[in-house]
Amino acid sequence: MKSMQKGFTLIELMIVVAIIGILAAVAIPSYQNYVAKSFAAASLAEIDAFRTPYDSKLSDGETPIFGADPAAVGYVGKITTAHCTLSTVTKDGGILCTMLNQPKVLAGKVLQMTRSASGEWECQTTAVWADEALKALPKGCKNS
Repeated sequence: MKSMQKGFTLIELMIVVAIIGILAAVAIPSYQNYVAKSFAAASLAEIDAFRTPYDSKLSDGETPIFGADPAAVGYVGKITTAHCTLSTVTKDGGILCTMLNQPKVLAGKVLQMTRSASGEWECQTTAVWADEALKALPKGCKNS
């Protein structure tokens, strides 16, 4: 009589586990980079909402109060959002966004939108970001 093999051998199972481990080792860091990029881009979008009320104040002939909170400039959004905490208007006509704790690579990092004398807005960091965080820096933003 022939005996029929039922199930998988230990070697076959170990090969499958090894393949899953290799895939996870590649996928997890890629996913973490993707999450950090999307988090930084969302933070920039939240800062970006500040530009319209600021420009509106300037076009009405009002000078925004430097050192004031964003609401004093006409910003009506949330000061603390899901991605960052918007803080005071800077002396060079911008606003700061201090990123919250997740993902950890961006915890405490600061993005700043500044307005030049010609009226153009630019994004920059307030301090040099490390290599890990730099990968998440939104396109168009300058690293100090």
